[in-house]
Amino acid sequence: MVAGEARIARLRDLDQRLASKLARMHTEFPLLKERHRLLSSVLAVKDDEVQRLRRELSTFPAPDPDRGQGDNAVGVVSLPRR
Repeated sequence: MVAGEARIARLRDLDQRLASKLARMHTEFPLLKERHRLLSSVLAVKDDEVQRLRRELSTFPAPDPDRGQGDNAVGVVSLPRR
């Protein structure tokens, strides 16, 4: 009967650990849900900003291909490298 008692003790220990884990999950899940909601809101705001910036960028005239990439280095002095 000793083996049966040891098995019962192991199962009780497992049950206690699982109950503890379940309690932690019940505590953490609402926090994770709220964090997900908050981050989704932040992402939506950032996406709106990107869309606004794209619309704003589209109002600028297209670059002149004869002028290269638009780099105008006139008057720029190179700094010495160390």
